[in-house]
Amino acid sequence: MKILKIEAQNIIGLKRAEIICGQPITLIAGDNEAGKSSLVDAISMALRGEPRRVKHKKDASQLLHNGAKKGSVSLIGADDEILASYSLPS
Repeated sequence: MKILKIEAQNIIGLKRAEIICGQPITLIAGDNEAGKSSLVDAISMALRGEPRRVKHKKDASQLLHNGAKKGSVSLIGADDEILASYSLPS
């Protein structure tokens, strides 16, 4: 599976992120509280199909950004194929 783009919105500390993964290695860097860990958690949710920061799926709405109604993350491959995704609340 080759991830070419990551799209996330309203997940934990991220309002919106779109990252193009054009090289063999993509480095995510930023200031404290910029959303790096939130992005890692969002990717994990998409790959595992379950949230990391809450024990029960019924509590997943706690992972929404600043009271948003819904959130999502998608890992996208060639030809805009969605390789993995996760939506909140699920």
